[in-house]
Amino acid sequence: MTSNLSKLALSKSVPAKSVPAKSIYICLAAGGTGGHVMPALCIAETLLADGHTILLLTDKRGARLIPAHIPHKILASASPFAGSVFKRILAFGQLAGGFAASLFVLATKRPSILLGFGGYPAAAPVFAAWCLGITAVMHEQNAVIGRTNLMLARFTKTLFTSWPDNDRLPASTPIYQTGLPVRDSFTGIAPYTAPTKKNSPFRLAIFGGSLGAALFAEIIPAALALLPVSLRRRLAVTQQVRDEQKAALDAFYKAHEITAETKTFFENVVDVMADADLVISRAGASSVAEIACAGRAAIFIPFARALDNHQHANARQLCAYNGGILLSEADLTAQSLSEKLVELIEDDKMRQQLANSARTQSRPDAARQITDYLISCGTDRNKEAA
Repeated sequence: MTSNLSKLALSKSVPAKSVPAKSIYICLAAGGTGGHVMPALCIAETLLADGHTILLLTDKRGARLIPAHIPHKILASASPFAGSVFKRILAFGQLAGGFAASLFVLATKRPSILLGFGGYPAAAPVFAAWCLGITAVMHEQNAVIGRTNLMLARFTKTLFTSWPDNDRLPASTPIYQTGLPVRDSFTGIAPYTAPTKKNSPFRLAIFGGSLGAALFAEIIPAALALLPVSLRRRLAVTQQVRDEQKAALDAFYKAHEITAETKTFFENVVDVMADADLVISRAGASSVAEIACAGRAAIFIPFARALDNHQHANARQLCAYNGGILLSEADLTAQSLSEKLVELIEDDKMRQQLANSARTQSRPDAARQITDYLISCGTDRNKEAA
């Protein structure tokens, strides 16, 4: 389903391309966080399914997120702008080593095109591709372009964006607004239907506890405890927690007669999302895109200390069009959140409208648009080289 937000985009849409029979070699480069690696894995899986050859370049952190069947290589990388002077000097050395390794890999493999997803581990491969005359393109996940991607855009043929309302986009680089690649399992979730029975269990999914311990371990549970007894007893909570929070939260929920399952990691997150009547989440780019594709009502509470306030900008892409509810972490109290939850639990129509609007604004075709572009460029490049 095409996003209503795309009507506001100033960028062009990627034209659909047919997939050639001949295999193309494509490199991907991604920073070590899930926000960078997960979209890269979506593209990698799509390319492999189409019969193409890929290599994913990342650092040690990113490698831990990559399944065994995805060909990948680990590059040395670090932030040169964090830590002591010694650590910064060491980081520059690691980046130089990553650049040298990237030069060697790309000169040896000679991919037809390279796609970078941002983060310092992606910087060296993109710059190395430019030095070697290999076409490079970038994808920006957030609604505020990252500083690394902004710097690298001048060395790339194209910049893909996830959201139409994106701040600080470079003027000299062609922009394609494709959306953010999301796993097919999210796009395949059935549309939301509110429970027909008045007192049926209300399934609340809470994701994002790794960022901001106080909010997820204190304010949200306290808000649930303030709900009227009749609503509390209907709750079926599924919550992502930090390991050190789990015991205290389990005891808290039991004491307040709230049925809850808490885990540090949910392998069946798609099933949890599919079952949810309401989601409370941070607003990382992947989280916002997954909730939109799933078509679920959501409360977004952006991480207040996110760089350039990009989580707020991500959530705004849906919430400005009634695709979610945006709450400020700085202004949030247990009482105010509890009042909002009462409203949402009791108003089936409101949740249904939020869910429908979120799905309308999703971009389930993002991976296909990007891979079609890569394949088209790679095919043209191979013809030129022949």
